Parts: sequence; C-alpha cells; structure tokens
Amino acid sequence: MSRTAIVLFILQLAVIAPHSFGASNQPPLSITIPDKVGALVVGKSNYADVIRLLGEPELKENTKTKYSEEDILELKYPHKGIEFIISKNKQMRVVRIEVYRPFSGSSIEGLRLGMPIIEAKKLIASQYGKPKIEFEGYVDWEIPNTFALKHEDGIVVAIKMLGK
Repeated sequence: MSRTAIVLFILQLAVIAPHSFGASNQPPLSITIPDKVGALVVGKSNYADVIRLLGEPELKENTKTKYSEEDILELKYPHKGIEFIISKNKQMRVVRIEVYRPFSGSSIEGLRLGMPIIEAKKLIASQYGKPKIEFEGYVDWEIPNTFALKHEDGIVVAIKMLGK
C-alpha cells in the first residue's frame, strides 16, 4: 500500500469510525445535584424531552411498580450509561434518572463516576449535610427528593436521582 493510500485510509476511518461505533461529537451531559442531568430534570421533564435530547432508547420496557401498581416506562441507553423511569400516571414525567459507566459527565462540584466514595460523600455533605441513609453499597440524601450514590470497592459506580 502506498503512503498516500494509507493516509487516505486513516482519514476515512477518522470520519466513519465515530458514526460506526456510537461515538458522539457532543460533550458529555453534566450532572446538577440533586435532580438534573443535562437539560433533563426529575419531576419536570417528560418522555418527549428525553427523546428530543437522546433519541430513541436502546431498550424500552413497560412495567408496573411492585407496591403502588403504578404504570412506568423504562428508557435505557446502556451505551451512554443512562436510564430513565417515566411515570405513565404522572403525564409521562421523568421520576428517576440513573447514570452509570460509560457515562462520563460530572457536576461543577466535581462529582463523577469512578471517584472514591469518601470524596463524593464529603463533597455532597459539604452542601447538603450528612446522608440520611447509608447501607451496603448505597448512600442516600433527601435534598428534597432522594439523591443516591451506589459504590463498589470504595468507588462510585452509579448516581441516582429520584422524584416523588
């Protein structure tokens, strides 16, 4: 292969690969403690807002909650590391947002996946006080709704924002 052919091949890969493997030219979504990822807000955003921002989900499931029998729709974007629970009983509003790897966004305070849980707890406690609940692998605050960190081996692996 000539040098020119190799350069052209590499340029083609640079143009084609991001589209082929799901990469995006968009910057990562940011986290706003306690209830927002990008422009999506727990309790305020709805199904149409999620689709407008992220497109059709990779997985979509209709279920009923175990205790309240509420009809919910789960929108999952595993390649982006984000999931939403939409309440069909509440005008298709987002009632939960969860981020996990490979989500790469962070908050302006520095909260991000992959950071030590000790640092994450200090960061959140400095603004919102001590957590309400700490149990095996989870730390929850009520600010005013539940904001939770899941951790494994001392590292934050998921961030959850729940509405009422």
